[in-house]
Amino acid sequence: MDDGRRASSAELEGLLVGDWREVSTGCWLIGFAQRWEFRAELHRRLRAGEAGRAAKGMAFALARSGQAADAKVLAHRLAADLGDPADRRHQPWVLGALLVVEERLGLELSGELLAPDGPWERWAEASTFHSRESAEWARLVRQWVELAEAV
Repeated sequence: MDDGRRASSAELEGLLVGDWREVSTGCWLIGFAQRWEFRAELHRRLRAGEAGRAAKGMAFALARSGQAADAKVLAHRLAADLGDPADRRHQPWVLGALLVVEERLGLELSGELLAPDGPWERWAEASTFHSRESAEWARLVRQWVELAEAV
């Protein structure tokens, strides 16, 4: 958290244009330090499908931000990516972040995605991830957010 607060905007911008490791690090620093001036860039990347291997960090940062706009972007990305059962990247983390934001704000954008025989269920059936349960992914992301809020 301290590193995220100490980092200049230019340093964080530099991380966000690096490889996936640098982008992921930048996202975690943004989320821990609540550097919300970067939310628009995270939104842009998710909308454009540019999250790649850094999506886990982006999901954390947006779950920590917890705004309705964050939930909409997360729902958009998830809806776009659940259509391909062979795509095994970041869907659980994005779903977890979406559910955490929904819970916090009393929203429900995930209903169609989580419906019986819906996109998540079909995707999860083909998944090799350790859990198909949406609540499990929400629990994990919620733990990240709670850790960030506790330090």
